[in-house]
Amino acid sequence: MSPDFDESRAKVTAELVSISAGRRWSLSNMMLPGGALLLIAFGWYMVLRQTEILTQTTIAAYQQTELAMVRAVARSVEQYVSEQIEEHGRADVAEFEQEIFERFIAPIHLLKNGDAWIYAPDHVVFDRSSDFPQAYRGKSMAQIFAIQAEHGASHYQEMTEAVMNAREGVGWYIWLPDKGREIAAWTPVTIGDLVWVIGLSTPLPEIMESTGAASQIRTSVMTMALASVVALVLLTAWVISTSRRKQAEAALAGEHSLLRTFIDNIPEAIYVKDTESRFLIANKVVAQLMGTTPDKLIGHTDFDFYSEELAREYYADEQAILSSGQALINKDEPNINPLGHKRWILTTKVPFRDSQGKIKGLVGIGRDTTERKGAEEALRQSQQKYASLVDSLDGIVWEADAQTFAFNFVSHQAERLLGYPVERWLIEPTFWKDHIHPADQEWAVNFCVQSTQEKRPHDFEYRMLAADGRIVWLRDIVTVMVENDHPVRLRGVMIDITEHKRIEAEREALIAELEAKNDELERFTYTISHDLKSPLVTIQGFLGYVEQAALNGDMQRMQADLARISNAADKMQRLLNELLELSRIGRLTNPVKAVPLGQLAHEAVELVAGSLAQRGVEVVIAPDLPLVYGDHPRLREALQNLVDNAVKYMGDQPQPRVEIGGRLDGSQMVIYVRDNGIGIDPANHDKVFGLFTKLDQKSEGTGLGLAIVKRIVEAHGGRIWVESDSVGQGSTFCLTLPDGTANKQREAKS
Repeated sequence: MSPDFDESRAKVTAELVSISAGRRWSLSNMMLPGGALLLIAFGWYMVLRQTEILTQTTIAAYQQTELAMVRAVARSVEQYVSEQIEEHGRADVAEFEQEIFERFIAPIHLLKNGDAWIYAPDHVVFDRSSDFPQAYRGKSMAQIFAIQAEHGASHYQEMTEAVMNAREGVGWYIWLPDKGREIAAWTPVTIGDLVWVIGLSTPLPEIMESTGAASQIRTSVMTMALASVVALVLLTAWVISTSRRKQAEAALAGEHSLLRTFIDNIPEAIYVKDTESRFLIANKVVAQLMGTTPDKLIGHTDFDFYSEELAREYYADEQAILSSGQALINKDEPNINPLGHKRWILTTKVPFRDSQGKIKGLVGIGRDTTERKGAEEALRQSQQKYASLVDSLDGIVWEADAQTFAFNFVSHQAERLLGYPVERWLIEPTFWKDHIHPADQEWAVNFCVQSTQEKRPHDFEYRMLAADGRIVWLRDIVTVMVENDHPVRLRGVMIDITEHKRIEAEREALIAELEAKNDELERFTYTISHDLKSPLVTIQGFLGYVEQAALNGDMQRMQADLARISNAADKMQRLLNELLELSRIGRLTNPVKAVPLGQLAHEAVELVAGSLAQRGVEVVIAPDLPLVYGDHPRLREALQNLVDNAVKYMGDQPQPRVEIGGRLDGSQMVIYVRDNGIGIDPANHDKVFGLFTKLDQKSEGTGLGLAIVKRIVEAHGGRIWVESDSVGQGSTFCLTLPDGTANKQREAKS
C-alpha cells in the first residue's frame, strides 16, 4: 500500500479511536452518545412500527379487494345456477361445479402465486394452486389442512370453520412455511340445497411487492440504515472532538465492536471509501458481492475486483460525488458476481466530511434488488401480456349496447384493419351501421337485431368500407349478454376474411377457366382430327385416281386430280400454320412500343387488299386515331383478321363497307371494326371467339381467325367483344387496350 493510503487510514483510525474515548468523561459527555443511540433505536422502532402498520393496512385493503372479487363471482354463480335450474331444469351438481370453475373461477387473474378455489362443505371442488396435491381431491377443507399440518400448515382453523359453515370472511393461513402467510377472502354461494364457498388467497410477500408496500418498507429501512450510519459517523466525530486520546483508546474496542457488529450484520452492503475510492471499511455483504473477505478489500479499489468497464462506471460516480458534494440516491447499479452472474444493486452514496467541512471520502449502502427487479419485470410483462392479448388477436374484439349497437369497447386492431380511429367507433352511435357496405347494410343489421332479440349467439359474414375505400370482408362472431331475461350487451370478434374471399373467388374463377379450357381442348381435339383427316382422305383418294390416269395417259384428268390434291395440302398447311400461330399468341415476342392506330389500320387493309378489291368493299379509316401501345406485328395481325372476317361475312350486300375507328366510352378509348354484312345473332356473340367456330359452314377459313384476335388482345391486357343487334344488321367488333402507362411498364419489362 502507498504511504498516502497508510496516512489516510491512520487518520481515520485515529478519528475512530477518539469517537468514544476521552481522558475524563463528564456527565454531559456521556449523555450525547446515549441520546444519539436512543434516537437511533427510536428511529428503528418507528421504522418497524411503520412497517407493521403498512403491512396491516395493505393486508386489509387487499382482503377487501379479494372479498369484492369473490362477492362479484358469487353473485354471477348464483344467477347462473339459478337460471340453469329454473329455466333449463338442470340438477347435476358435478356439472354445475365443473361449469362454475370453467366460467367463473378459471378466468380470475391473480398475482403469480395467487390461488382461486371453491369448496363444498364436504369436499374441495377446485383449487388452482400449483402446490395443491392431487391426493387432496375429494376431501373437505378440514381433512386437507389436517394432513397439510404435517408439512407445516397452521392458523387455518378459523377459515376452515367458516367454510364448513358457509360463512363469509377474511383471514390468513399458512399452507407451507416457505410461502409465508397467505391472505384470503371467501364468501358462500347458496342456491336451494346447493352450497359452495368461493375464495381467493395470495401469499403476503407477493401482495407487498405488487402494491409497492415492500418497496416502501425497503426504502424506509435503507434510509434509516443510512441515517444510522451517518449518525454514528457524526457521533464518532463529536466524540473525537470532545474526548482525549487515552480514553478513546480505552473505549475504542467497545465502540468499534458495536459499529462493526452493526455494519457486518445489516443485510445491506455498507462501505466507506477515501477520496481515491479505496476501501476503508466494508462489511461481509460487500465482500461476498466481490468474491473476497472484508480484510482483503481494505486499501483496494473496484479496479482490483471488477472489469475495467464496470470499475470505471463506479469510479466516475464516486469522483462526481466527491467533487460536487452531492449524494447519489437509489441508483440501480449493475454488478457481476464471482460466478459471472449479473446482479442489480440499489445503491446510495453520500460524501462524509471532517470537522472543518472538508470531504474525506464517502459512505455507501446498497441492496441486492435482482429478485425484486425480476419480479417487477415479470409482473410488468404479465400485465402487458393480458393488456395486449385482445389487441394481438387477428380480429377486432368489441362490446356494444344490445339495443342501440353503440360501442363501449373496441380493440386497437380496428384501426389496423379498417383505418378508422378507435375513438370514432366509441363516440358515433351508428358507426357500425353507417360503415357497412350498402349492399349488406339492411340484411346484416336486421339479422343482428333479430338474433339479439332472440337472445341467441350469431355468426355472419358481411362487408365494411375501410377508411381508404377498400372493401373488407368480415366474419362477425357475436355473443348476447343477458340480464334479467333481457339482452343488455353484445360481445364479439370481427375477423378479416377478405383474403379468404379473394382466394375463394380466384378458385371459382380458375375452376371456371379450367372447365372452359377443357371444353375448348375437347373441341380442339375433335376439330383437329376432323379437319386434318378430311384433306388426308382427299389426298389419299385422288392419289389412286392420279395413278390410274397416268396409266391411261389421261393427262387432263391427272392434272385435275393433282389440283385437288394440292388444294387439300394447302388447306392442311393453312390449318397447321394457324394452329402454330394460335399457340404463340399467349406471349408478346416483339418490343412493346407506341404505334399510331391509323398506321396499323392502313397496314392491315393493305394486307387484305386483294379480297377487298375482289368483293368491291369500301374501307373507311377514321382520321386522328390515337396512339396504341403494344406488339406492332401482333396488333396489325388482329386488325387484319377482323377486316378479313368482315369481308368473308358480307353476304350479298350490294354496297359492302368496313369502318375502322375509335370512340370514347367514359374515359376509355374503344377501337372498333364495323361492317354492314350479314350480322350475328346475339345468341352467338359469346361463341364467335371460340376455336374452329364458323357460324356459316360454307364460308372460307378455318374458324381460328377470331380466336387468334381474342388471344392477341388478351395478351396485351385488353378485352374484345362483338356488337350486333340482329342478323342482317352488320356487326361491330370492339376492343380495348390498357392505357399508355400500363403498356409502357410492359414495354420496360420486355
